[in-house]
Amino acid sequence: MNTDLFLVKLVSEFVMIPLAILCILPLHHRMRLSIGRTLSRVLLFYTPFLVLSALISTIFKLRYPGLFPVVLICSFAAYRLAFKVESCKAVFLASLNCALMSFIVNYAIGLDSIFHSDATINDYSIGAGIIQSVLALLMCILLAYPSYKYISRLIERFNVDKIWYASSAVPLFMLCMNLIIMPRHYSTLHVNKVSVAFFSVVTIFLVVLLFLLYIFYFIITSLLELSDTAVQNQILRMQESQYVKQHAFLDESSRARHDFKHLLHTINVLAGEGNLPEIKKIVSQYEAASPVNDIKRYTRVLPVNALLNYMAERAGDLGIPFSLEVNLPPDTNLNSNDLCIILGNILDNAIRACKEIPESESRFIDLTINYQEDSGILYIIESNSFDGNPTIQNGKYISSGKGGSGIGLESVKSFAARYRGAANFSHEGKEFYSEVMLRSKS
Repeated sequence: MNTDLFLVKLVSEFVMIPLAILCILPLHHRMRLSIGRTLSRVLLFYTPFLVLSALISTIFKLRYPGLFPVVLICSFAAYRLAFKVESCKAVFLASLNCALMSFIVNYAIGLDSIFHSDATINDYSIGAGIIQSVLALLMCILLAYPSYKYISRLIERFNVDKIWYASSAVPLFMLCMNLIIMPRHYSTLHVNKVSVAFFSVVTIFLVVLLFLLYIFYFIITSLLELSDTAVQNQILRMQESQYVKQHAFLDESSRARHDFKHLLHTINVLAGEGNLPEIKKIVSQYEAASPVNDIKRYTRVLPVNALLNYMAERAGDLGIPFSLEVNLPPDTNLNSNDLCIILGNILDNAIRACKEIPESESRFIDLTINYQEDSGILYIIESNSFDGNPTIQNGKYISSGKGGSGIGLESVKSFAARYRGAANFSHEGKEFYSEVMLRSKS
């Protein structure tokens, strides 16, 4: 076996490690292990893999690019499985970092041609391989922080698949251009000023790609800020709506207590006179005029209790079976107004969904609120019937009601994130599920 050729193949494939690191860093929020342990496993994965690839290329004397495309495909498949990243985002990250590394390869080939003017790309030297590895490592170090902080922000918050796929076209174009202008015979770079033009074009393409990446980040972050503003405005409107509902319910309760006080006074006077028929008449009239729905004590958190009574009354008026199981003590350190907004959004969507189902079909709303004192975690589990035809746009459930936007459920996610929790929405058949977890302890 040609040892020199093996070393050239091995060193030239080292570029895969910085490439993999730049693809992984934007997904640090999805890592089960620490970044250090994750990167160490990447090295453990690639070391035997690259050695085997270089060994096969050397034994069978494979010409450029050897098994490098196979290594890329296998790496991409492992990447998708290990991090469960969406296809559109995986394609974008892979194409972007492959394009960046293709610039490094062209720089290394251009430098190699200066010292080996009569060679071809298949005569790639060990010196060029080392230069390529060093440049790839430098690029990885320079782009590590932007990838970790800024690209990660886009990956986690922006979920429009079509835009991710469309944006992948730019780095893929740059990758193709680098492959096209890559010199197969080094002698072509020594004709007139071709080498100067080559380095200039490669540099210009690299600057253009980085500039377009910055513009992409600026545009997407601006869109996300506008979306956040819309969500916050919606939250404020929802807070106002919940306040109105709570106050209306409490005012009605207050009026009922006031009227009952006067009724007792009247009965007391009639009892003193011994007017039993008149007392029976007043009691009968009061029973007929009293609301059917009694105020129930689900929790000692009064605003939440008022909201649950209001929602239960709404569901009852529509003939929707409403099952409630509540374990919510008053000392949870969770803001009662925030809880009202979360529950109000979930139950409002549930009632709206049930209204669209014919009364002849099964309609229900089941809600469980359970606070675990030992962990300080509040779980909200809700399920309801719906017509089985959800509207999903960009991975988000959109309300089928008039003017439905899906902002209500997004606001629930926003509140869950504020409490270091999570909110998940899903459906199966004709049942819709809402799952929210909130942490009350710091």
